[in-house]
Parts: sequence; structure tokens; C-alpha cells
Amino acid sequence: MGKGAARLGLEKASVYDAPDGEFRPLEVKQRIDRILTQQPDDPHAHLFLGDLYAIQDDYTTASTHYEQAIARDPTLAHGYFSLGVVYDKLGKVEQSLQMYERAATLADWHQPYLNNLAYQYLQHQDYDKARATYERALQLDGQFLLTYFDLANYFRALGQPQQALRHLEKGVTLLNDPKVAALEKNQGPWYFHHGADLLHLDTLPRKQCYAYHSLTAMRRLLQRTTEGAQKLCALDSVDARDIQEWVEAENHHIGNAR
Repeated sequence: MGKGAARLGLEKASVYDAPDGEFRPLEVKQRIDRILTQQPDDPHAHLFLGDLYAIQDDYTTASTHYEQAIARDPTLAHGYFSLGVVYDKLGKVEQSLQMYERAATLADWHQPYLNNLAYQYLQHQDYDKARATYERALQLDGQFLLTYFDLANYFRALGQPQQALRHLEKGVTLLNDPKVAALEKNQGPWYFHHGADLLHLDTLPRKQCYAYHSLTAMRRLLQRTTEGAQKLCALDSVDARDIQEWVEAENHHIGNAR
């Protein structure tokens, strides 16, 4: 590798770096533009641009850059995955499913790709594929936490609360393990949909609050309230109440999807 290629690699690796940890979109854009000046067809630069616009909720522009990234490198799994995410946000569910399938085909060892693919199968009411894909994700590594809670929602949708409870209990146990919760794979935000509403859980306390309320609500539904005291949410009362109301709505509609 020549010095120019090595320098370009370092520039790519530091696109989002900031000494003070602050996100400055203009500075990030300038770094990406420098990469494109050297390599106009660099697929990663277009991937970075897609990420930049997606972070700012400009999903239409983000999708354009993700499309350019995979056009320049058809093996770029994360480009397909990211495009699937923004297609989903734009309501293009069929295209989203196709992108998730492509990403999972290219990187069938990467759990987030499998988890999003399974979720999209569930939205399409393809229950067998959804369950098989979720289980495949857990077989790769049983410490990927989001899958347990997504599987609980899968079994809620099918009207199988006992199975939902089993996955909630396992998920809460792992979530309460500081070493597991701190794994990089478990640091990303969690999103749950209920109709047109979206629940965004971007911190460990919010994830724990959702998990505790979900477990308690499912035990109450099954009349198994003596099996454990509810843990308290480390959130202010308004935020905790909003999450609790979300969980109650989830359980109220248990089994309605089928």
C-alpha cells in the first residue's frame, strides 16, 4: 500500500472523530469532500455522506448517497443495510426488505442485519421467516440483547405470551449484566413500532425501563406476579410513565396481528 492510499485510509477512519466528542456536520462534510476530491468514486465516502444526512433526518438525500455507494461497490453490505433503514423510514417497505435481504446475504454473520431483516419479515406477516431469522441471530451469539425483546414482540403478535415471557426473562437477565450491556453490539439505539408511533430507546436506563415494564406487564397478563418484584426505572417520572404506557399498549393488542 502506498503512502497516498494509507493517508486516504486514515482520513476515512477519522471522518467522524472530534476531540471533544461534539458532532459538527459541517466539519464532517468537509472531511468527506476531501476524500471525494482524491477519489470521486469512493463508495465509503458516499456511505459516510448517507450516514451524515440520515443522522440529520434527511432520509431522501441519505438514500441517494447510499444508492451511489452500492452502485460503486455492490458488495458493500452496510450500504444495503443503511439503505434498508432509510427506505423503512420513508415508508418504502418492499424496498427495505430487499435491502435487508441483500445485506444479510453478504454478511450473514452480522446480527444487526439479521435482526432488522427478521423485523421486516414480521411487518410483512411472514412469521416463519421472521422466527427463523431471529433464531439464527441468537445462534450466532446469545448476547445480542435486542433480539430477545424483538422475539418477545414476535410472540406477542402471535398471541403466545408464555413464549414472550421466556424471552423477556432472558433478555432482562442479560441486560442486568454490566459486562453484557456494555458490549459494543448492545450500544446502538433500540426502536419499537406500534402503529404509526415509534419508541426510541437510546440509553441503558431507557432500555432497562422498557425491559422491566415489559416483563412486569407480561407476568401480570399471565397472572404470575409473585415471581419477582418489579425493578425501578432510573428515569424521571414523566419518561418512565411514557414507556410504561407504551408497554401497556403493546400487551393490550397481544395477538391482534394474527
